[in-house]
Amino acid sequence: EIVPTYAGILAACADPTRFLTSAWVQCGRLRGASGTDIFDQIEIHGPIPEAVDQLMEFLLKNAYKTAVFGEVRRRDVYSILVEEGREVVVNALVHANYSERSTPIRVAFYDDRIQIDSPGLLLPGMTVESMRRASRLRNPSLARIFREAGIMEQWGTGVQRVYDQIAEAGLPEPQVEEVMDRVRFTIFVRSHALDAPPGV
Repeated sequence: EIVPTYAGILAACADPTRFLTSAWVQCGRLRGASGTDIFDQIEIHGPIPEAVDQLMEFLLKNAYKTAVFGEVRRRDVYSILVEEGREVVVNALVHANYSERSTPIRVAFYDDRIQIDSPGLLLPGMTVESMRRASRLRNPSLARIFREAGIMEQWGTGVQRVYDQIAEAGLPEPQVEEVMDRVRFTIFVRSHALDAPPGV
């Protein structure tokens, strides 16, 4: 009898939550100082690799966009770091512990930060500091699917690259912490509060 692997369910099943109840993503744009004003929200269901583009589309929809005009063409510039945000999103999807019950991946876009909660604590032997220098894969088969689809590079350099590029942008260092049964990765962004001065 041929049966699918968990990686196969996550990567190809139209509704992975039929078998793995945590295999979905909850996204929200939360406004205000306390982050209690839910301005926009979506749920992403379906194959996990496809969630990357849907999630980034949600973040960009809720970010500010300006245009920079070069010698040849116009270039859109967003108020969030797109490449770095995508890297953290991919990391959360690949390293999530999908065996957790009814605990989805959560992406919360606050006025001053993007907070990504991924079910499952750090693997044994890994620390917040060592994450920047090395990678241990919780879901190696899923990671291979992401790599072969061109979504990630699987060399374990992504987290350090995020730190470096955020530092170059002059933003506060990301925060990584274990909160109850999940890993929380927070990227700080320039304020999106309604009363924030331009460029702040």
